[in-house]
Amino acid sequence: MGNVSSQADPRDQVLESRVGADAPIKFTYKADTSGDLQLGFIAEDVPELVSIPGRKGVAPMDLIAVLTKVVQTQQERIADLEERFQELEESSRRR
Repeated sequence: MGNVSSQADPRDQVLESRVGADAPIKFTYKADTSGDLQLGFIAEDVPELVSIPGRKGVAPMDLIAVLTKVVQTQQERIADLEERFQELEESSRRR
């Protein structure tokens, strides 16, 4: 397996680091009298790619697609690191 970071589109890397910086928040809707807590993101803080026009909200399906790509990229990196780790273990046993 090759170096994943060199094969990744630079925009994916920027998007990944940007999405990771946006922590979910807990909030209640002003109109919700029950006071039930919701989880979400502040629309102004997420990448424009996943916000709805005017940054009035977050496009859930777009966010899911971006997060799926992030997970896929991380899984590729994990697999690469596991392979490297195995190679290092094997070479250290031979010494």
